[in-house]
Amino acid sequence: RSGVTLARKGVYELVVCGTPGGVLAAAMLVPQRGEATLIPTDKTRVRAVVGLNGGTSVSVNDDDTALIQAASIPVLGDYQLVGAGTSAVSLAVDGTDIPMSNVQLAAGSDYSLVYTGTGAAVTQSVVADVNRLPASGTFKIRLVNAMSALDEPLSMSVDFVPVLDAVGLGSAALSD
Repeated sequence: RSGVTLARKGVYELVVCGTPGGVLAAAMLVPQRGEATLIPTDKTRVRAVVGLNGGTSVSVNDDDTALIQAASIPVLGDYQLVGAGTSAVSLAVDGTDIPMSNVQLAAGSDYSLVYTGTGAAVTQSVVADVNRLPASGTFKIRLVNAMSALDEPLSMSVDFVPVLDAVGLGSAALSD
């Protein structure tokens, strides 16, 4: 990373640190007999989830990064690496641009931008995702409710055992 200067013939320890999203990393550079320097990430990961009631095709961009391009609705995009900070998000449904609010994305975090409603009245929700491995057990399950046509909270069971309950439209929940 630029901005880090190493002394010639120096001895350093590099400590890799986790970030809020659970996938990206930050670091600390510790010179022998010296003071630690934090080397934060300036990136975040973001994806789009579109469950609009109406429309057939959608495109979503975060500044200059394509999150979804001309995909059929409903669609769950893959995470893309983007710069942290204020992001200008653009949405187009069936080729018609729909104004969206800018979103604030914290460095080291993962987000789902969830779009619900109709092509004429789109709601944008920013959901912080945590993609760390489970502390116990073998898996976690995330339920993202983008079922605009249903417009009801969703619940989920695994092997007939309830794991998530009453997840509202445009929001998400993570099992333990």
